[in-house]
Amino acid sequence: MVERVPIYDNRDLQHMWKIKPLEAFELFAGLQNYVNYAIIEFNRYHATEEELNEDMRQKIRQAEDKIEAAKRGEFLNPKNAPLDVGVDQELMHKRILDHTFFFNCCAIAQDHLEKIAEVDNDPKISALWAGLKPRFKTANDARNHFEHIVRDTTNPKLNIRIYANVSGDEIDFGFKRFNAKDALDVAREAYEGLLQILIERPFEPPASRT
Repeated sequence: MVERVPIYDNRDLQHMWKIKPLEAFELFAGLQNYVNYAIIEFNRYHATEEELNEDMRQKIRQAEDKIEAAKRGEFLNPKNAPLDVGVDQELMHKRILDHTFFFNCCAIAQDHLEKIAEVDNDPKISALWAGLKPRFKTANDARNHFEHIVRDTTNPKLNIRIYANVSGDEIDFGFKRFNAKDALDVAREAYEGLLQILIERPFEPPASRT
C-alpha cells in the first residue's frame, strides 16, 4: 500500500500560507487533495484486483469440485452440476471506475501545479513545473484515451465495450497500456517539490504580497 500524503495540521500552515497570492492557497490545497485521491485510488484498484483474483480462484475450486462430483456420477443432481466460471462484473466495473478516477486525479494535480506556477511567479516553482510537465504524459494520455473510448461506446455502429486489466502497476484498457506508478510518482513529486519550495521560502506578511 502507498502512504497517503499527510494532511498538514495548524503547525505547518505557515508554509502553506506562503503561496502567493493568497488566493492560490486553494490551488495548493487542491493539489494536495488530488494527490491524496490518486493514492487512495491506486490502493483501491490493487485491492479490487486481489478481490477479482480471489473470486476467480474460488470459482475454479468450486468448478473442480463439481467436475469431480460429475465423474462420480453425481451430475444427475442439478445442484451438483458444474458451475460456470465467469468474472464478477461488479468488481470489473469497480476496477474500471477506479482506473478512470485515478488517472483523472493525477492529471488534475498537474493542472493545479501549472496554475500555481503561473500565479505565484516563483522561478523555482516554474522550474519544478517545467521539469515535471513531460512526465505527466502518462496521466494525460490515459485520461484522454479513456474519454475517447467512452465517446466511442455511445456509437452503436462501433459496438465498443470497455475492458481493463491490471498486471502489477501496468494498466491496460482500450488496447493501450499505461503505468500507474509512473503517473502517481510524478503527482507526488509535484506536491512534495512544491511544499519543499514553500518550506524554504521566507515568510512575508500578507500586506507585502502582490
